[in-house]
Amino acid sequence: MAMILLVDDEPSILTIFQLILSMEGHEVRTALKGDEAITFVARGGIDLVVCDVRMSPVDGFEVLRQVRQLQPGIPVIMVSAYGDPDAISKLVALGALSFLQKPTSPAQLVEAVNNALGIKGQA
Repeated sequence: MAMILLVDDEPSILTIFQLILSMEGHEVRTALKGDEAITFVARGGIDLVVCDVRMSPVDGFEVLRQVRQLQPGIPVIMVSAYGDPDAISKLVALGALSFLQKPTSPAQLVEAVNNALGIKGQA
């Protein structure tokens, strides 16, 4: 299937998301920091990025900007516990494909990933 990069500063979220997506047949890489994620994307081979918004020192906005510069064709799904409409609008303007509100169900995550990758009928 796809090579997915998960980016979140909460190890438990990475573990849960990695398990869900691995069970769907995807290969998954994880990054606890935004700068780690940017390095992964710069190396190539990533098909999709799922990234938390609020991280420090490199936040999800900067990760999204860098992904757009380094690999403009990679879809990016942003995730946050904070559903601020202004932030969501800004993320979409920067090129995020979609936004998931934490906590998100496994079905919502799989559906968003399948939509981003163009996979039909597997949600």
